[in-house]
Amino acid sequence: MMTKKIAFYISLLFFFLVAIFSCRTTDIRTSEVKNNFNQEIGLKVLQKMYSAHSLHKWDSIDTYRVNISDEFYGIMGKFGNPFPNNIANFEFQAIPKTFTSRAIFRDINWENKVWGIQSWRTYATDKSGELKWHHPNDKTIEFWLPTYQYFIEAPIRIFEADIISYAGERSQDGRTYDLVYVTWKTTEPQKDIDQYILWVDRETNQLTQMQYTVRDQYRWIHATLRYTKYEEKLGLLFPSELEVNLWEPNNNDIFHKITFDNLRLNAVPRDSILVSPTLGSKGKN
Repeated sequence: MMTKKIAFYISLLFFFLVAIFSCRTTDIRTSEVKNNFNQEIGLKVLQKMYSAHSLHKWDSIDTYRVNISDEFYGIMGKFGNPFPNNIANFEFQAIPKTFTSRAIFRDINWENKVWGIQSWRTYATDKSGELKWHHPNDKTIEFWLPTYQYFIEAPIRIFEADIISYAGERSQDGRTYDLVYVTWKTTEPQKDIDQYILWVDRETNQLTQMQYTVRDQYRWIHATLRYTKYEEKLGLLFPSELEVNLWEPNNNDIFHKITFDNLRLNAVPRDSILVSPTLGSKGKN
């Protein structure tokens, strides 16, 4: 068992490293992107993925709800976990292609507590159950709810990017992947705009991994999201299990693992997610 003294020194080291690296903006571009930018091939790979995932069927989805269980691991999980327990359980409701969503918690310490975000304005229920809008925004909610939604919708949302390039071919665990780099505004790293590299399985054309930066938290951090399981719903592929690790795809130290259950499409009225009738449901890349 970790003693308080050891935990203190680990915490001190962590914040020391944050202080050192916080001024550095990480760049996840591959050498292929830097030296041979190729939008045409990148788009061809994404179009194959679009067909494999039947992404056109997102157009028929007005809302969705799904039960999420998110378990955090290790030291980084301890520091990165925004919830009171090591495993968070909640019902997630969202309007696709926006960043308007809410979480209804099913934990002992947070039973029926609500987090929400609508058109980038955050709110939550207090101890009495009353909904309170935040002024200014709650940064934890502002980060985590859009993150869950983007993880679910990444295959379709990635087409909103301004910059798309083929990022090369890679092999891992006996399979071959075509990589596609996406970002916004400019190819080079920016301190406030994320970069993504999609790993598309050449045989199945499914998205299996996604490398990404975390500009909203620490500009020097990047991570890898693994789509370990999919569920087919009305012909559309939804993730049913995800694993997140920091740094490179070959790092097997899991930061947190997300499982999805009881997915239902168009089962939640749109108006129940749009808590404020005046804010609408704006999106943001």
